[in-house]
Amino acid sequence: MPTFVPVGLAAGGVLAAWLAGPRPIVAVLRLLTRRSGRDEAEDIARRNGPLVPAGIEERLDLPYGSGRRCRLDVFRPGGATGPLPTVVWVHGGGWIGGTKDALRDYLRVLASHGLVTVGVDYSWAPEATFPRQPREVATAVRFVVEHADELGTDPDRLVLAGDSAGAQIAACVAAAFVDPAYARLVGVDPAVEPRQLRGAVLFCGAYFLRVPPPSDRRAATFVRLLLWSYLGLRRPALLPDGHPASVGDLLTAAFPPSLVSAGNGDPLLAQSHRLVERLRGVGVPVTELFFPDADPPVPHEYQVHLDTGTGRRALDAVVAFAQRYAGAGPGSCANSMRVTQEVASDHDDGRRPQRRATSDQG
Repeated sequence: MPTFVPVGLAAGGVLAAWLAGPRPIVAVLRLLTRRSGRDEAEDIARRNGPLVPAGIEERLDLPYGSGRRCRLDVFRPGGATGPLPTVVWVHGGGWIGGTKDALRDYLRVLASHGLVTVGVDYSWAPEATFPRQPREVATAVRFVVEHADELGTDPDRLVLAGDSAGAQIAACVAAAFVDPAYARLVGVDPAVEPRQLRGAVLFCGAYFLRVPPPSDRRAATFVRLLLWSYLGLRRPALLPDGHPASVGDLLTAAFPPSLVSAGNGDPLLAQSHRLVERLRGVGVPVTELFFPDADPPVPHEYQVHLDTGTGRRALDAVVAFAQRYAGAGPGSCANSMRVTQEVASDHDDGRRPQRRATSDQG
């Protein structure tokens, strides 16, 4: 999940590109960050690769739709019998980049705990604007359901998950699956009935898009570029009330039980806190995982780094959530990663994170 930072552009070139629309700037950003994106993916693979247990079965780059990027990966514990609870994970990348490939080792480890895990690619902005991304992910879920016998998935025990921009997309799809009015707003034909969607796992996302821009001018310009790319609006600050991309504003009690997490060093942390408040306000069971006292601060998309204490705690939370709401069993691989094991972390100071659930989870 590369971090896209607008650096190295001359002022005149930026102005000309800005007047022409987001595509030229995004194209340059992708070019400038291509190397850093590869380095980040390689770093994640280097750190998580040794933790992947043997015996994970996989099918990579299965086409689920007609779009060039409509591909998905499927991971399943080797030797498992019968359909398994299924986690469909949507990657981050600011809506303008990122791929499922960087999540492969993470999803292999998660699968070892008695789950089928699915990593989904989708079309990038600004070439494709909202709501195309939620529509594509909904199509991916339909593919997973319709090919359940072949893939070993359980259509009645589904969890939608995502990180960063992928968390926003996953939240949109989850809302569309349980709320017919919202489904009409985004043009999604629900692939499943509400009872089949057992939960949502949302890391480090942006769910409320009708918010003031950051006070830092450079950060505000970057946020505007991302939202302009995704929403197709030159002035995203004028996003109208009730716009479906600001999914957090429209969630109802029908939304599935949710696990919400972000690090205390994440610039989007306030979004996750606000989402927890919204979900609790409408009566949705919420499990939260935050690290208010961590020093050094826990960064954006921390959960993918399984060689850190905070990363393992997040994995622990995801597995426990899947067991509670989707009926996931113990790890199906003999050497599945022990998520409860405490390890040294470069993300926190060893103190336990803030983690609690609403009392109505029982």
